[in-house]
Amino acid sequence: MGTTQEEAAEEAFARGEQYFDGIGVSQDYEEAARWYLAAAEMGHGIAQYGIATLYERGLGVPEDFEKAVFWHHQAATSESSASSKSQAALGIAYQMGMGVSRDLALAAQWFEKAAPEDLTAKAHLGECYYHGWGVERHVNRAYKLLKEAAA
Repeated sequence: MGTTQEEAAEEAFARGEQYFDGIGVSQDYEEAARWYLAAAEMGHGIAQYGIATLYERGLGVPEDFEKAVFWHHQAATSESSASSKSQAALGIAYQMGMGVSRDLALAAQWFEKAAPEDLTAKAHLGECYYHGWGVERHVNRAYKLLKEAAA
């Protein structure tokens, strides 16, 4: 009996993790990227986050912010445990104009989605409210978010 796509994706992701971390094999970011990409293409949310991060950092693949944004978007809309990390990464991408046109309102929206689960997103959202970046300036809300992020 063959494996399901979900099982195949999980196996590919696990292999990518081995190469990324050098567990039982020599650490090899190119090989990690190959396995993460295979799993990501099968819909594995954590692998989508992993390959996006490799594209952001140019580890094992050429640095490519447009591909990073693509894969972060896939992960951000998944139901994986990495979705909030990718939502935060999308917020940063839109805030900085990395791989996308700069859009402070969209950045704030992504930070808002990620903030309940991600302290980095919460801190960035606090900055948005403090400076009025993409949202109406609200110093009290900024203070509350930044205080929670620092806790």
